[in-house]
Amino acid sequence: MFSATTASGTFVKSGKLKPLAITSSKRLDGFPQVPTVAESGVKGFEVNEWNGLFAPADTPKPILARLEEETRIVVASPAVASRFTELGVQGVGSSSKDFAAFVKSETAKWSSVIKAGSIKVD
Repeated sequence: MFSATTASGTFVKSGKLKPLAITSSKRLDGFPQVPTVAESGVKGFEVNEWNGLFAPADTPKPILARLEEETRIVVASPAVASRFTELGVQGVGSSSKDFAAFVKSETAKWSSVIKAGSIKVD
């Protein structure tokens, strides 16, 4: 498994590092030869590194709408999309509503992992 960050992606492309699988649910455009963990035999396995934009709760809706639209434009731009592919990053550019649902889902998933593993902060 590997996170296709700039450093590891560079080693993979140079042949100095051989990835066994990626943790996302589908193969990455920049690394199509690398199978997913699920394809490798662990069905239902999906762990994603993700980033998102957040704004204060009291941010006016017109400003949020503008940020959402401009973010979608940037993520879809050829230069950014190409760079994301090169780095092994999948740009999403989802709506605020979809992103909120995703964050809620991730919070629930990892909360249950923390509880099941009795994980504590040291």
